[in-house]
Amino acid sequence: MLKALFLDLDQTLLDRAQTFQRYLARQFSDLELSQYGVSDTEYFAAVHRWDDNGYRDKQDTFDRAIADLQLPLPGAHLLTHFRSEYGKDASLFAGVAQWLESMNREWPLVLITNGRTQGQTRKLDVTGIAPLFQSVLISEAEGVKKPDPEIYLRACRKLSLTAEQVMFVGDHPRNDVDVPASLGMQAVWVRNEVYEPPQHAVAVVDSVAEINPRDFC
Repeated sequence: MLKALFLDLDQTLLDRAQTFQRYLARQFSDLELSQYGVSDTEYFAAVHRWDDNGYRDKQDTFDRAIADLQLPLPGAHLLTHFRSEYGKDASLFAGVAQWLESMNREWPLVLITNGRTQGQTRKLDVTGIAPLFQSVLISEAEGVKKPDPEIYLRACRKLSLTAEQVMFVGDHPRNDVDVPASLGMQAVWVRNEVYEPPQHAVAVVDSVAEINPRDFC
């Protein structure tokens, strides 16, 4: 019997693409990168080329973008700004806040997200959704990240649940569908244009707002 909803954050609840783009505009302006003879469009394209939808190490991403554009500044300069400012422009997908509030009235909600504690916590605070979760597991703070089974099972233990009592919802085929499903969870994939559809989803949706957990009880 389903007893809790486990959720991914970026590109599931939060519009990561829009949030990151807003951040890059802030970074370009704050650091006055135009002084190096590069346009904002060129800079954005270079960073996105290496970002790997957020899964590449940020230091490596910025180092590669700088090399592409031959900018005379260290990648660490960009990384310092990223750690200080990223997440301040966080934006949820349409309907997510209302859906979370509705779900919270009936189901315990747990967030499991890869990323740095400061940045991910800032996103939760900016969007105002932090109080809706009974538990939040951020990979840096936990010392383990998806797709390591431990982080999913750790979340189960926090609520004294088995994996079979959990629905996991996310956008990444392996991290949010295949591995949770292998543990016994009901995994729902949030469709996107980045990845091919996973093999083990019990449902595919365009938005979490389409999900009614009672349909899976």
